[in-house]
Amino acid sequence: MFRFSVINALKLVILLAVLAGGVVLKDLFHEAFFWVVGASFALSLAILVASKMGVSAHRLAWALVLGDSFLITLLIGVSGGPQSPFIVLYSLVVIIAAVLLGRSGLNLTMGVVALGLTIIYWPPLLKGGRAIRSEEVFFYFLDLGAFSLVGLMTLRLVRDITLVQAKVHQREADIRRLEKIQHHVFHSLQSGLIITDAQGNLTLVNRRAEEILGRPLSTFQQRPLAEIIPEMAAVECSERQDLTLKHPQRGEIILGLSCFDITDDSGQVLGRGIIFQDITEIKRREGQMRRIERLAALGHMADGLVHEIRNPLTSISGAAQLLKEQELVSVEGQPLLEIILREAERLESLSDDFFLFARPERGKRRIFHPAQVAEEVISLVGRHGRFKKVPIENLIAEDFELELDPDQFRQVLLNLVMNAVEACNGHPNGRVTISLDEGREGAWLEVRDTGGGIPPETLDHIFNPFYTTRPEGTGLGLSIVHRLVESWGGDIQVKSQAGEGTVFRIFIPRS
Repeated sequence: MFRFSVINALKLVILLAVLAGGVVLKDLFHEAFFWVVGASFALSLAILVASKMGVSAHRLAWALVLGDSFLITLLIGVSGGPQSPFIVLYSLVVIIAAVLLGRSGLNLTMGVVALGLTIIYWPPLLKGGRAIRSEEVFFYFLDLGAFSLVGLMTLRLVRDITLVQAKVHQREADIRRLEKIQHHVFHSLQSGLIITDAQGNLTLVNRRAEEILGRPLSTFQQRPLAEIIPEMAAVECSERQDLTLKHPQRGEIILGLSCFDITDDSGQVLGRGIIFQDITEIKRREGQMRRIERLAALGHMADGLVHEIRNPLTSISGAAQLLKEQELVSVEGQPLLEIILREAERLESLSDDFFLFARPERGKRRIFHPAQVAEEVISLVGRHGRFKKVPIENLIAEDFELELDPDQFRQVLLNLVMNAVEACNGHPNGRVTISLDEGREGAWLEVRDTGGGIPPETLDHIFNPFYTTRPEGTGLGLSIVHRLVESWGGDIQVKSQAGEGTVFRIFIPRS
């Protein structure tokens, strides 16, 4: 249909130009010429209208060929017969037939042309007139042979063009398929990939890179990478290395990164590729495993140390209590005895905490409502006078249930809330929020404060036993929290921003 439309439209344009030229140079053309050209123009217009109405292109092509053959025969007949210069117009009909109707259509068209030439050369034959002259036969077959040759050459040209078009279409389809495969491979990589040109401008970026970095990098194409991610642009192409970047939502993330030069066959650098993965969680777990190993070693040591402390401590405490009850100490020595008893009691409490850190009990698991435990913890913390001004909000749903040792849960929550309140003490907008949300594989307990935050150099040591930044602290609170959460098979995470606050998140797996 496309070929037919193009040829018919081209014919209309040519006929219109011929008519316009004939009006200007009307003295040079036979009057019948204008009638035939006008009729051909009308035929093409009618065919154009029929094509818009849905008539098949094959039928319209035959109408065009047969109609033009009739009109050309008529034009030749009234303009000199075999000597008419318009006899060459048959070649246009032959070309149109070869292009639109193929070999079979061309053969039938040549029959129509042969009939037209017969009428032109020997009109008396139709009436039974004069004899046929030999030169007429020669020119008849010469014209017929010439038109046949034009048709065959056109067929050959159409076939060659069709083959070339088929190859081009196949090549284009192959290129589109390869581009599609390349596109899917590029965006299916589980690693982020960024491609820059030789000038360092961003040219390609896959979806995973945008997910890892949390930025729509594809909107920055042809922009210098040094303006978008200067830390990444400054990386040298050497061994794999770690790079810390700021994520818009997640804060600092750690990337395992390597880069490579993109070169052509001559070795000229065309650009650079940067491939990377988010290893933040891997690094966090590595640190957690090191911390667990370190705490486990301390726990084994503490287990034996607690036994060694408790025995003499029990003797000291018992002897001091006996001295007090039997009033065997003078009045002047009573204050010293009170100091002994008080410090022995404090040391015993410390050894209990140390023992809990060294060997946490498995606990008695049962279903309870953590919202009630949270209210008890808030009430207990509120009894400390210096913490009364820090608001504590309990966001745990009252109908939320956990299967866990409630005493251990209370111990963990109390230590976390005490630390959070301590961090908020003295901050005008300090507040503490407790929440508990259901996850796919368990629950997430979150204690968030808006205090001063934990300095980065301190963050790696907060779970170490006896590590504290407060003069009155023992440094065992968070160590005990870590050991209890570990005994549950859970996980503890902490994020802190100086001047903005701290968030402790504890994962409690389902039993």
